[in-house]
Amino acid sequence: GHQPNADLYIYFSENKKGYVTFGAGYTDEDTMGPEYDYSGFVGRAAVQVPIDPFGLRGRFRLSYSYQMRDYDNPESLFPLLPPVPGDPTREDDRQTLRALAEVEVADDLKLYADYRFYDRGSNLTTADYNKNVASLGLRYGF
Repeated sequence: GHQPNADLYIYFSENKKGYVTFGAGYTDEDTMGPEYDYSGFVGRAAVQVPIDPFGLRGRFRLSYSYQMRDYDNPESLFPLLPPVPGDPTREDDRQTLRALAEVEVADDLKLYADYRFYDRGSNLTTADYNKNVASLGLRYGF
């Protein structure tokens, strides 16, 4: 696979903890089986701001990404049937929205809350779904 990408960061805080970013990329995936070959576009944007609840250093990040996948072969929709000229191919629109808050409660120990919403649109029924994932936890780094 090939994935050229470019990102632009615009910092708005002295310590570079606050920023806005925009990015885009192109994907060309060539797999072992022709049913999974695709090309696509990726776009993403995010904003991160420093926060200090209760005097604790932290950050809040909100991000969005969009990925379009255009599969090359009819096998992408009908993997068990022989392809027929003119058959449609699989097309996916993948969106992800994420909100993350993180605060440092001690040296190298962070408390975080993370929420992600996935919207996976596809003309392949088994790949067309929405999902919500929320987590709360402690992260220790060394």
